[in-house]
Amino acid sequence: MDYQKILLAYSDPKKDVKLLEAALDIAHRYGAPLTLIHLNVQTGAHIAHGYVGFQHMYNEQEIEEQLKNLNKQDVKTEIKIVKARSVDVVETIVRESKPYDLLITGHNHMNFLEAHITHSTDEKVINQINTHTLVIPV
Repeated sequence: MDYQKILLAYSDPKKDVKLLEAALDIAHRYGAPLTLIHLNVQTGAHIAHGYVGFQHMYNEQEIEEQLKNLNKQDVKTEIKIVKARSVDVVETIVRESKPYDLLITGHNHMNFLEAHITHSTDEKVINQINTHTLVIPV
């Protein structure tokens, strides 16, 4: 498969450095532009992996700074920041991925209890799209 348009579902610039590096490398190998979609989830507080707190809303400038440091191959990139409610995250990624040949997303390992009572976001997305998907553990 020759990927022409690649989408990276990008969650946390501080934690997803290896994910971004892998996506830039793949885009470079295929000579394809890379679009980073970052969802600013609109919630007052969230509970994830035992943490309760407020989620930082990243802006384009913060993501662009990280791109400058990591994009050594000068891959053509675009940043899309989308606001979504937490219940719409999967639907938003599915909708945004339609015009792309490849979706790259990260996977956070879940503990035993989480793995048995729920599905991860990446698993929910994969179950709803036809786009080729590469899941990278982060």
